[in-house]
Amino acid sequence: MKKIALIFNRYYLGEGQAYVKNRLTECLSKKNIQIIEDNFFASSGEEDFLEQIEAVIFWNKDVVLARHFENNGIKVFNCSKAIELCDCKIKTYQHITSFNIPLISTIFAPLSFTKQSKPDKDFLDFVESKLGFPLIAKLSVSSLGKGVFLLEDRQQLDDFFVEHSLYAHMYQKCIKPVGTDYRVYTIGAKAVVAVERKNEKSFISNIELGGVARIVDLDEELIELSQKIATALKLDYGAIDFLKDSSGKYYFLEANSNAYFRAVEGLGVNIAEPLVEYICKKIMI
Repeated sequence: MKKIALIFNRYYLGEGQAYVKNRLTECLSKKNIQIIEDNFFASSGEEDFLEQIEAVIFWNKDVVLARHFENNGIKVFNCSKAIELCDCKIKTYQHITSFNIPLISTIFAPLSFTKQSKPDKDFLDFVESKLGFPLIAKLSVSSLGKGVFLLEDRQQLDDFFVEHSLYAHMYQKCIKPVGTDYRVYTIGAKAVVAVERKNEKSFISNIELGGVARIVDLDEELIELSQKIATALKLDYGAIDFLKDSSGKYYFLEANSNAYFRAVEGLGVNIAEPLVEYICKKIMI
């Protein structure tokens, strides 16, 4: 019997991840694949990969562990490079720059080794002059809509900088209307479905924060952009998010290597089965 390991973060398994785990387990079991959920840890100089695992479905952001599987000759979905690029918003944007993708005007904060006690006037003058207000501030590493802030004026910008200067972060132009984005799910770098996520009470559209999803037409522009981005980021599976301004122009927002799919499956679109089918074909099961 073939063996595939399912890896989730050992310190977090919310409802969204629990749903993914159950659906993947169900689909793998139908194909008579043995699911391995043993404790795996990254180490050096230890023989800890004795099980003959065909592949790993890696619903985690632990790049060190993902790369450890790869270093031991085991295929990982998504690969460690894709996870690394998607998990850091700064790395994502810098990597995408050369692929002719419409990007939101973005400024990356200078590296600081200590928390600053006062605003960096020269830098924040530059941010204000280029982006105006309101603007969006983001921590480079964050999930589930957390670490994203709408700053209305210079005082809020100054306060944000002082509070978060120790952490990698970025500032972006505010694309209006706020509270709505468009997520395209991809499998094998092919667009599967597009979902509009709208939150009437917040500028953040995430389902976990009150957003409501509905299926929308997967138009040619969304197909082309999402597939180009998924290919550039080496995503076997992912969700590519876009904003659309009042003129109808799409802008790349971010990419997710571990996107939940409970909401979209709840709308009648099967994600788990074609994903498992794709993985099995890749490893010739």
